[in-house]
Amino acid sequence: MLPPGDLDPALLPVPLEERGRHHPKATSAFACELRTNRVICLIDSKAAQSPRERYGGRERAPKSALVLGGIVKRGILIVFEGLDGCGKSTQLRRAAKVLKARGLDVVATREPTDGPWGRRIREMARSDRGVAPETELEWFFEDRREHMREVVEPALAAGLIVLSDRSYISTVAYQGARGLDSAKILADSQAEFVRPNLVLLFEISAKQGLARVHERGGESEPVFENLDFLERVATIFETLELDELRRIDASRDRDEIAADVMRLLDQILEG
Repeated sequence: MLPPGDLDPALLPVPLEERGRHHPKATSAFACELRTNRVICLIDSKAAQSPRERYGGRERAPKSALVLGGIVKRGILIVFEGLDGCGKSTQLRRAAKVLKARGLDVVATREPTDGPWGRRIREMARSDRGVAPETELEWFFEDRREHMREVVEPALAAGLIVLSDRSYISTVAYQGARGLDSAKILADSQAEFVRPNLVLLFEISAKQGLARVHERGGESEPVFENLDFLERVATIFETLELDELRRIDASRDRDEIAADVMRLLDQILEG
């Protein structure tokens, strides 16, 4: 259930220390830095020296941020979900590149994170030594609390587009497949965490997904990557009914899937 490798650094905001005052990307009003799942939004030196544009007593947002009448509009959270091997991570990277090419500020992130709780989850998944379902659930919630606090909420407040590889939707399905109450996990998650504007659920059979996982190689995660378990996860995914959820047939050609992804993203961005 864990995305392979790190997200492409080229998709992340340029670190502040790499910009410098004359860096070509240092002209925006916001300089964003993502470090160990922390997003820090600052007024850069060049913008601070220029006259402030004001609208209703507030500073105008950078052109690449989401704006409404010149005022920073809260950003948009889009999550990519599905079984292991469904191709969601690949599609997230493709979508991020398209949006950035349009001049939009995109934060690409993932769960579990690279923070202390996320590392604990990954180590457990790769060790073949599982923990009690309740403990596993607690770890995911703690990791998500940190992720919301340090990455997602600051990015949304800055008017950015956040693309997340997994969210609490995965916890509902994966920990529900462990025998926990998936309806309660969903209710508790919706009460505590930011609700996505759009959930893209990439659908594929457990058997096909597992075959793709084995094809791509890399470190295995035996705690999650077994057919019986993934079939239970798939069953829970199939029963989900959420207004923000859109299902995508992930068994098709990658380009066809990417076209569907961008169509759905454009609908939410233009809405």
